Amino acid sequence: MKCMCAVTVVLVLIGAAEAKELRFRIVDADSGEPVANIKIKQFVSMWQPRILLPPGRFWFPNGVAATDASGFASIENRHSDDVYYLDGQGYESGRVTRNWFKYKFSSGTKDPYSPLAEVSGVIVVPLRRSGAKQPD
Repeated sequence: MKCMCAVTVVLVLIGAAEAKELRFRIVDADSGEPVANIKIKQFVSMWQPRILLPPGRFWFPNGVAATDASGFASIENRHSDDVYYLDGQGYESGRVTRNWFKYKFSSGTKDPYSPLAEVSGVIVVPLRRSGAKQPD
């Protein structure tokens, strides 16, 4: 009985410790300087029944945030399978996803995902300028 109570307390604390907010910091990939006015659009998934077809996953927009002068932005009500699209003038657009508790970034269909750093609970995303040459 004591073991069951201890397990319950641990599970409650773990659930309470998970933040409901996801923070991003967008920086220039070359200089490391913060980038302002990058829009971050959150898409959440839902399973929907379909007539004469198996159920499928559908994506719906859920929230939008923009980076401030320090490159920071926050998204409320995060979920483990959300997809975040980043778009801003002068920078390549891309998407951030999460796999096995790690966030990763891709700037296009041909660009493979690259892992992102998480510093003090903030996901740091380096963006390349539009038209910048990519390293080989």
